[in-house]
Amino acid sequence: MALVGFCAGVVSLPLLLITQADKLSQDSSWFIPAVLLSLAVPIVGALNGLIYAVLGYPLYRWITARVDLHTYSGEFELVKRSDDREI
Repeated sequence: MALVGFCAGVVSLPLLLITQADKLSQDSSWFIPAVLLSLAVPIVGALNGLIYAVLGYPLYRWITARVDLHTYSGEFELVKRSDDREI
């Protein structure tokens, strides 16, 4: 989830820079806030994803313990691998 949050921050960074361009351009030293924004958005996204993962995992475990979602049924056959046959 941290990686997903980081990637979401990277993808949303151009949109954020475009929407905040008028505020950034009003500052005489616009370069420093733009660089800080470019560094902070992916890091905050990763931390946000990590927090959601830590908070959401107990709920996920609780739900899957009560509702049998991740089970397989049926018969399974083990396939032996030989050199002349591909699996």
